Amino acid sequence: MPSPRAQAVARGVSPVLRVVERLGLWVRLLSVLGRFGPRPADFGEYLPGEHDVVVATYEKSGTNWMLQIVHQVATVGLGRFDHIHDVAPWPDAPGSQTSVAVPLEEPTWREAPTGLRPVKTHLPREAAPLTDAARYVVVIRDPKDVVVSSYHFVRGIALGPLMPSVSTWVELFLSEQGFAPSGGPWPEHVAGWWAERQRPNVLALRYEELVADLPGGIGQVADLMGVDLDPQALERVRSHCTFEAMRAVGERFDLGPFTPLGSQQTRMVRRGAAGGSAELLTAEQRRRIDDHCESALHRLGSDFPYAEVYRAEW
Repeated sequence: MPSPRAQAVARGVSPVLRVVERLGLWVRLLSVLGRFGPRPADFGEYLPGEHDVVVATYEKSGTNWMLQIVHQVATVGLGRFDHIHDVAPWPDAPGSQTSVAVPLEEPTWREAPTGLRPVKTHLPREAAPLTDAARYVVVIRDPKDVVVSSYHFVRGIALGPLMPSVSTWVELFLSEQGFAPSGGPWPEHVAGWWAERQRPNVLALRYEELVADLPGGIGQVADLMGVDLDPQALERVRSHCTFEAMRAVGERFDLGPFTPLGSQQTRMVRRGAAGGSAELLTAEQRRRIDDHCESALHRLGSDFPYAEVYRAEW
C-alpha cells in the first residue's frame, strides 16, 4: 500500500486530475510529458555478441517469462538467482541501468555452462542493434491483453490512486506515441521486429503460443540457442518456467514501486493468461484496439497476420 503521506497527496491531487480527465486533457498531458521527459536509454556502444540472447518484447508481453526461459535453457534447468536482473542486463531500464540491472559489460554468461545469457529490451527494432553474432527472441502479445496487463501494472507500481480511467488508458494506447516509455506504439514495435523473423538468429513467438504449448516454445528457444536439452533437462527447464513456479518466487522478478504512490505488493507475474481482456475492456474498446492495430500494421506494410490471430468477432 502507498504510504499515508502518499495517499494524502493523492487525495489532494485527484480532484484536479478528475477535471483534467473530464476535459479530455489526460492523453495530451501524458503526451507532453513523454515528449519532454528523459529519453529511454539504449545499448550505447555495446554490440550484442555470441553470448547474448536478446529478449525483445513490448511492455507487458511476457518479458520476464521469456527471460526465465532463456536463462533456464542457458543453464540447462539449473539456473538460480536472487533477482532476474542479476543475470539479465536491461540496457533501456528506466533511470540508470545499473540501478536496476547488471551492466551489459558484466560477463554474466560465464556462470552458464552454455556460455549464454538473456538480455532484456523493450526498444523498437530501429533503436536496438541487430548483429549476426547474437540471438534474438521476439515475443508478441495480443494488444488488448497488453492494455489490461499494463493498466494493472502501472496503477500498482507507479500511479496508485492517480491512475487515469481505463478509457483514458485505452486512448493513450491508441495515441500517436503509445503508452510505452521505450517501446513506442505497439504496431510500430511489432512491425519492426516481425520483419526480422526470417533471419536465422531471430525467433518470433506469440505469447499465446507459449501459453498453449510451453514445452514446444522452450524447444524452439533451445534450438535457436543451439542448446541440446535431453528429456530430463527439458523437464527441469519447464518446471522452472510455469506460472505457478514463477509466482512462487515472484519477488525474484518484481521491480518494486517506482513512486511513493506505488505498492510493494505489485507483482510482475500476475495471471499469465491469454484472451482475458474482457475483464477490464468493453466490447467497443476491444474493437477499437483491433481496428487501430490492424490498420496501422497495414499502413506500415507489415505482413503480421493480425486479423487471423488477434481480431475477435464482434
